[in-house]
Amino acid sequence: MKAILIRSATASKGPEGYVQSHTADIHLALGTPEEFSHIKTGETNSFELVAVAYSACMSGALNQALELTDTPYDDFSVSVVNHLHKDDDGGVRFEFELTVTLEGVANTHKQAIVDKAYALCPFSKAIKGNVSTSVKIL
Repeated sequence: MKAILIRSATASKGPEGYVQSHTADIHLALGTPEEFSHIKTGETNSFELVAVAYSACMSGALNQALELTDTPYDDFSVSVVNHLHKDDDGGVRFEFELTVTLEGVANTHKQAIVDKAYALCPFSKAIKGNVSTSVKIL
């Protein structure tokens, strides 16, 4: 396979450090989630960034699915809730809840469009069969 796009980022100093894309367009201070530290911070954390990345990826795939199927629409969005669960190995696992809103698309077509987008989304492909994911369509 030949790469058609390459992007990279580096995180430093752990959960209280920072993350920066190599283009320097993104430079964010990181903080430990309040659920772990019991201290409210203004910084983002890696778990929020995962939700942001997945929602952005799926939104792009949804746009592509709408174009490929020549489906007219008024608006769309993808929200992702990222749950973190303890697993049996002493680590943690993700679970995702996606909510896809498709305005101006007939209810009879929404599932097929979302299924196509899910199949196109690189993030969805990467976690398929490994991460519990539910999709709600509005």
